[in-house]
Amino acid sequence: MISVSRLRQALHLAVLHGQKHPITAPGAKNDLFAEQQHLFYVHLSIRMHNITPTPHPLPKPVRLPCPTVPAGYTIAAIVPEAIKDSVAENPVFDHIYTFEEIVRNRYTFEARRRIAHAYDLFVCPVETYPRLLKVGGDSIVKHTIVTYVSEPLHTLSRNDILRTVSFIDPPGAMRSMRLGMFGAVDDPNSTVENLFENAKELIGALDAIIPGGLRNCQCLLIDLAPKNKFPSLPLYNSYLPPNTRIFDPAPVTTRDLYDTAIDELYLEMEGLGVVDDEALDALHQNPKYKHLAPRKRSDEEQPDTHKEEDGEGSEGSSDDDDGVRKT
Repeated sequence: MISVSRLRQALHLAVLHGQKHPITAPGAKNDLFAEQQHLFYVHLSIRMHNITPTPHPLPKPVRLPCPTVPAGYTIAAIVPEAIKDSVAENPVFDHIYTFEEIVRNRYTFEARRRIAHAYDLFVCPVETYPRLLKVGGDSIVKHTIVTYVSEPLHTLSRNDILRTVSFIDPPGAMRSMRLGMFGAVDDPNSTVENLFENAKELIGALDAIIPGGLRNCQCLLIDLAPKNKFPSLPLYNSYLPPNTRIFDPAPVTTRDLYDTAIDELYLEMEGLGVVDDEALDALHQNPKYKHLAPRKRSDEEQPDTHKEEDGEGSEGSSDDDDGVRKT
């Protein structure tokens, strides 16, 4: 179960050891003598495994109540050339790329990676995301956040884009969902609390929106700085119990008193040696008592072994021992 203390501890480590990046407001001139605000890039991602296949190749994007990336981030769009003019009417996009442009100019891997590093967020229509994987490949998808939306791009506001979360790698058995990158100021104490409240709100909202919650979540990671290959901080490495919400405490189940009394009686009788082999076999065939493993009776077998080694095995030997003993 993901604990609140573990989430706060991971965010604290991310703030203390994350890589600082100076960023300025969009449109501001870069002045070497101006005081710049240093931010940490804290990347929160969720990976979900063994999700049952859906009839649609891509699940619908999820709209969260709070933004997943800071408001000052740059946004670029990758669209087909047929809708470039209509998307260009939306002022929220800093640049617009087309699939035909990438193919026509034959951008190399390094060129596509420079494009990915030039902007903090890429947006594309949901039906063209497989084409983005084919044209852009890992150079774009793995170096930035790609959000695909089902609405027309020329109608989206900046707040809608920053609050949209999409699945990544939908064709495979492993699906991940990147919740975004959170900025952190130089004060670690106030930063951790701000990040903690934002991350907790995001995870709680995502857990409430997805049908069944995050019960299929196998690993929740907080990356210190994804663009600089910093190590990730795992928060959870095993499956959640079925129908369990991510921040709810685990339900406490009390064992039946009748079953407990039977188990104690069985263990006591086994310790006294009054349970024979037939009774043990009949008891262990019952699936209700499979957790009671048979014990080795060292008090009966060990003395016979020592006697045989000393040459005194004929004394006190029974017919059963003669049948089992190897000569």
